[in-house]
Amino acid sequence: KKLPISRCSRCDESNYCTVEKVQLDHKEVLLWLEVVGERLDPSSSEIFSFLPSAQAWQASGTVREERRTDAGCTKVKLSCPAPAAPYLKDLYFCYAPGYSHVPISDLFVTEGACELEAPRNASFLSGYPGSRCHDSPAPEKHGMEDALGPKQSKRESDSRSDALICDWAARGEMICAAAEAKHQRVMCVLTNRLHSLQAFRTSWEAGDIVAFVQKLEACNDNSLPAAFLSRFAEHPEELHPAILARLLPMAQKLVQANCEEHAVAAVRFALQLLHVSWPGVAKALKSAGTPRVLFKACEEVVYQLQSMFAVVKTLSRSVKISKTNGPLVPLCKRLKGNLEEALANVGRLRS
Repeated sequence: KKLPISRCSRCDESNYCTVEKVQLDHKEVLLWLEVVGERLDPSSSEIFSFLPSAQAWQASGTVREERRTDAGCTKVKLSCPAPAAPYLKDLYFCYAPGYSHVPISDLFVTEGACELEAPRNASFLSGYPGSRCHDSPAPEKHGMEDALGPKQSKRESDSRSDALICDWAARGEMICAAAEAKHQRVMCVLTNRLHSLQAFRTSWEAGDIVAFVQKLEACNDNSLPAAFLSRFAEHPEELHPAILARLLPMAQKLVQANCEEHAVAAVRFALQLLHVSWPGVAKALKSAGTPRVLFKACEEVVYQLQSMFAVVKTLSRSVKISKTNGPLVPLCKRLKGNLEEALANVGRLRS
């Protein structure tokens, strides 16, 4: 027996959603999910398709069942409206804004098609080349096939195979045409990003963190600073206050970015900063023996945190953010509380 194929809609290494099983019915698509890490509102999950030959289609999910396991994860059964037959060839699932999208068409073809009821669902899947319904005719047709004989059945089977090959070939041509149309633009973006990464690598290998931060500040592509802030958020050692004072303005800029993934990376960096690096800064501010240069760097960190606190406080009340139901909402609230506590402990909280 073949094991079911699993797919992960991932936010980061600690927060992801695994699609364990997909079943297709004539009115809905049922998904069995396992959520690890931060539990978000499953109703913000979506399935969607963007076939080049048709208009984009998407639908939100509705929770059918939900339970917490002993392992600490959450099992969710989700229901989504079923799309029209053409869209079944290219379906994707996304757990929440900020999470990656994953293909699920092969999941319900492999695992769910054998569970569908016939002949009701066979008619729904007609024309879908990946479905086993082509090879599993409705029970009432068995007698006709026996009467036609093996030669006639073989001709019909060959005809179905030829139709499948033609359909997949046409789909392949459409994919190639779409890839060629965007090729030059993608190549330009990736080439610029490669050059930037090569420049970053030189400073990183030389251990010149100041030059590295300068190149980050001069970068016009938000995705690169967001990626590096994500790496800094995983850094277990505290950063020098002078470096923090340079990184915090970038984080504040990304917190307000239109891309939620970039904003989430910046917020997580700030949370890690408060957990790992802030205690040393607070201690230096309270100590009378702190060198003047270090004290000035710590004062700059405080100023940047005060500025970020004002931005996050405004952002947490934003209607735009509250409608996303993504990871940014709880992270912003958590960061607001942590910033308020940290600044209050050193007497620098502004009303």
